[in-house]
Amino acid sequence: MATFQAPYHGNRAAPVAVAIIQPGTGFGGSWTDFEDPDRIFARSVRENPADVPDLLLFGGFGRPDFYREPCWPDYGHQVAVLGPALRLWCRSAAPGLAPYSGQEGMS
Repeated sequence: MATFQAPYHGNRAAPVAVAIIQPGTGFGGSWTDFEDPDRIFARSVRENPADVPDLLLFGGFGRPDFYREPCWPDYGHQVAVLGPALRLWCRSAAPGLAPYSGQEGMS
């Protein structure tokens, strides 16, 4: 949390994106559940006085059915699939980002 707050809260700046990659919840040994929208990290991001990021990069390694949904409900629009278990999400209020249709690059 301090790693997020120091550069962003302290400088009244908002990041464009936040990434939660291989969060280590459960047996992973993390000190908090980074995926939980009510835990300290999500609250710190959401309470940034400058604004919240428009994008959430969420995923990691694992079965393809892992990380199919965004971990934070504010990010409900999928923008891109970057791997079997890695997705880019945007907030509903994010301007200029079209939701991912799954058809890009297909012929």
